Amino acid sequence: MEHSGLTDEPSEGHAIGYMADDGRLTRTPYLHNSNQDAAGALHSTVEDLHRWNRGLPRLLRAESLTELVKPHATADGIGYGYGCAVHGDRIESSGGTIGFVSISTHYRRDDLFITVLSNIENAAFTEIEAALAAIARGEPYELPSRRTFVTVDPAVLDRYTGRYTMRHLGRTSTMDVTRDGNRLMAQVHGLAKTDLRPMSETRFFARMKGEVELDFLATGEVALNWAGHHITASPAS
Repeated sequence: MEHSGLTDEPSEGHAIGYMADDGRLTRTPYLHNSNQDAAGALHSTVEDLHRWNRGLPRLLRAESLTELVKPHATADGIGYGYGCAVHGDRIESSGGTIGFVSISTHYRRDDLFITVLSNIENAAFTEIEAALAAIARGEPYELPSRRTFVTVDPAVLDRYTGRYTMRHLGRTSTMDVTRDGNRLMAQVHGLAKTDLRPMSETRFFARMKGEVELDFLATGEVALNWAGHHITASPAS
């Protein structure tokens, strides 16, 4: 793995992080790797991650490999091994930092390894991974399609403003929904404020870490499909 490691400064050939906004790309703020350690400072390539996946059975004893990918804890319906999420025969490692997102999956039954590395922070990386897996396994898949947006009366938008709480991947976070003129905005703790673009009076689309669709329900809750994860956000008390 000659193109992987942990370095303080990016070297020649390293990607630059971007954020996509309605077809436009802007560079994300620079974050020095010394502030991230292993939670974002590691770099690699698709080829090196493939070598890592194939090499693990030679690096670890069989019983150690079993412990690595066995669910030792469960949160929000997801089983966690050591540094991975376990969904039946599917082993996933995913994450992101400012300007970058990634996901690597190993489908053990098919011995299929997929990795998606993106230097666009709000890319649809989990949807791309799921479609690649479906193609490789001969299963149905959908090609990306352009979303259609509509105009919503600001009085309707006012119904949705407020603070919401939600649990995602074992962590509780807040989402503040505000109105800015004719736009509805959302800010999840730790992420930049972003537009909620209406696809109907109740369904909205946003780009955060990955793509998010939000449905404002009659119950006052918000149902989110966040990069393939289904989450319910409740009004904060």
